[in-house]
Amino acid sequence: MKDSSLHLEVYFPAAAANVNTGTLDLQVDVAGFSDNWRAGRLKLTVPALPANSDNTKTITVDLQDSGDGGVTFANTQPRIQATIPGVTTNGSPAYAGAGTIDMPLPPDLRGPIQLQVAVPAGAGNSTALLLQADWASE
Repeated sequence: MKDSSLHLEVYFPAAAANVNTGTLDLQVDVAGFSDNWRAGRLKLTVPALPANSDNTKTITVDLQDSGDGGVTFANTQPRIQATIPGVTTNGSPAYAGAGTIDMPLPPDLRGPIQLQVAVPAGAGNSTALLLQADWASE
């Protein structure tokens, strides 16, 4: 069973565009919280993207955090990024089940997190397809 409060999702944007998920606040910005790598990660479930059929194009998913309580976001430091390369003819395969993409949460996370999905120009239209991310504690 998935906890909806620990779930992010967003439809892929059109080519040459970015889109952000909603936010997830794991309360890492409270006083005394450890700066160690988090004992958990986001598990991305990526559907097959048949329109992503140019092998010179790569869709990126960046983990972003906010130092001002969720008003503005920037890529985490160190940068945590998942890549979905284009595959000639059939497009990108699905990353589901055992093929999920894990995104660890780094030390010095500043607050609420979100994902930013960037689709380069020429990567095709996948706007009807949903990217999902779920918190998985270890």
